[in-house]
Amino acid sequence: MSARIRNVGDMYEDRRGLATNRAMHVAVAYEQVGRGATVVDVSAGRTSELNDVLAEMGIARFGVASVDLISRLDNEVRLIEVKGRGSKGPIDLLERQLETFKAAGSAAWLYVVWYATQPGAYRMFAVQDPQRLPWQQTKEASRPSGTPRGTQHEAKFACGSTDVERLGCEVDLTGLPLPSKVDPRELPEQQPG
Repeated sequence: MSARIRNVGDMYEDRRGLATNRAMHVAVAYEQVGRGATVVDVSAGRTSELNDVLAEMGIARFGVASVDLISRLDNEVRLIEVKGRGSKGPIDLLERQLETFKAAGSAAWLYVVWYATQPGAYRMFAVQDPQRLPWQQTKEASRPSGTPRGTQHEAKFACGSTDVERLGCEVDLTGLPLPSKVDPRELPEQQPG
């Protein structure tokens, strides 16, 4: 059996992807089981469902909206951006995510899940109207005139974990069906037969 050598950048992306995936599962479990809401995952891009919700809310068209989840419970609609971190640290946003927070106001929510890839319990903080967090621009937009807008051209912003804790509230995840923290790559290989 030969060892597979992995690029450090690939391992970082794998871990970041794993943290994001687990955070999405935690957020959906909280919304569906914890709150009893109906949830639609729109993280793959702007869908007709997101367009319909924005129109229902009277939010004027403003470029590219970006959220991960739409949650409905009774007459309340939440437009939720989910961020997962392996441990605890700053939260990064793209320009379109911040623009969506501003347009949606109090219907916008930021769910931050810490310790998504580390041992121990998940911790999730929910921040309503996250535009009020002290976002610091970390990268200027680099869109020459007439260039199609893509994530590589967008400005980037960051906010510290202490601000998320100060302006958000920790969510009780007790009893929710949360994803296992066992990395499938660490499980013993199954022998056919």
